[in-house]
Amino acid sequence: MIVHLRVEPAAHLVFALAHSILARAELPLRFVHRDAFLRHRAAFLLHAQTITQEIMSRSRLEELITRFGLYADLRRRVPPEVVIERMRKDIQFDTQGPNARQRAGIAFTISYRGSEPQAVALVTNTLASFYIEENLKARERQATGTSEFLRVQVAETKKRMDGQERDLG
Repeated sequence: MIVHLRVEPAAHLVFALAHSILARAELPLRFVHRDAFLRHRAAFLLHAQTITQEIMSRSRLEELITRFGLYADLRRRVPPEVVIERMRKDIQFDTQGPNARQRAGIAFTISYRGSEPQAVALVTNTLASFYIEENLKARERQATGTSEFLRVQVAETKKRMDGQERDLG
């Protein structure tokens, strides 16, 4: 993961940008049929959108606001919903799915803007870590489902072969 900080002194704002790639395609895309590639890309982008929604949830953002003491002045003046909405506006997600020319999986960029450079960097790193953690959890669930599917397929195939052996013998 790569993190960049940019300071805009005139606006008293700091921007932090985190960029990473979540997964790589298993096969070179030249061996994958175009329709399968497009389905794969759509599934990846939907997966990224689901993760983004989880990260932008009220509970996650409240946790970050509390942990890093964000928007202290604003929190004294307005309801929590307004503070959370402000944080959502200060966070930008950009995802790019795999394309036909390269093997890269989903690349994501997260940016956050605020007034305190250290807090901005910490929030951006935390958001990127959340993104990676959620992706790993989803991949674990997918691997578990695949393993279970294969276990059932092996058992059914063995049962059919045993039945065919009995019929022949």
